[in-house]
This record gives sequence, C-alpha cells and structure tokens, in this order.
Amino acid sequence: NEFIDEWIPDMKNDNLKPSIFWINGDSLVSDFNKLKNDLEYEIGKYSIGDSALEELSKVALSDRYEYFIEKIVESKEAWFLYNNGFAMIDYEDENSRIPVWNKREYAEFFINDKFEECVIKSINLDEFIEYLLPDLDKNNIYLDVLYDGEGAVVAGATDILYSLKNYMENNDL
Repeated sequence: NEFIDEWIPDMKNDNLKPSIFWINGDSLVSDFNKLKNDLEYEIGKYSIGDSALEELSKVALSDRYEYFIEKIVESKEAWFLYNNGFAMIDYEDENSRIPVWNKREYAEFFINDKFEECVIKSINLDEFIEYLLPDLDKNNIYLDVLYDGEGAVVAGATDILYSLKNYMENNDL
C-alpha cells in the first residue's frame, strides 16, 4: 500500500512513466492512474482472504476433514458459494463438486477469484444434516471440503452425514 499511496504520486509528480507488464498477459500499463487502480484491485482481491487462507493452509490436507466436521458442529453452520444454485468446481476427468467451508472467511477468498458472480451463503447445521446432505447424496453429488484453490478433501454426502452424527453423539451434542 505504501507503493500505491506514496510512490505512485511521487513518480507522477516527477513525470516518470510506469512500465509494468502483468504476468497474466494483460497489456502494458503506461498510465499511473491505471496502474494505481489495477494494483488496488489486485491487492483488494486477496486482502480479505489472505489471513483466512493462511489459517486454512496450516491445517494439513489429511486433517481437514476432521477439522471441518468439528468446526461446523461448533459454529452450527456450513458455508457455500451460490449463484442460482450452489457453485460447483468442474474437473476434467471427474464429476463436478460443491466446495464447502466451515468459515465465511474461507469462502470469501474465492468469491473474488473463479466465482466472482457468486454470493456467500450459509446453511445452519440442522438443515445441512436433514435436507441438503440427503439431497446431495440422492443426486450423487460430492463435496470439496475446505477447498483451498489447489486441493480439498473429497467427500460424499453420506460420509459427511455419518461423521457429523458420530461426532455429535461422541461429544454429547
């Protein structure tokens, strides 16, 4: 942010021209206002989710499923991306899956990425157990548990339902 707030105005006052080429293939930026807007957009795109993504990355992929089960029971809600139905991640050689998180902040990171047209929605734990998971199971739809942009724990609705009920029973909830 120091670059945006201090350096760009100083360079502009000194009549310097930026020469930045975005790696993603966009055109050469030669205007300070465009550079400032582009940088603010890129920074804003990740600032909401960076801490959440960092937190999520600390949970090993092998531990994410149990972590997810424990946390949605504690918070009594699960989080999804939604746009005229649940957002789904398409895989070339597999079926599409619905990403699901135990925290809104985890989902927020992806609202600005691949799923910018989506909104974040939660479902309370009772509805998740009684309605959504049975419906997903009936339609043979799998979930990407704690999707982080690179990987997730793939789980069937029946497995999640069993794990939730088992966790609640074992913890007298």
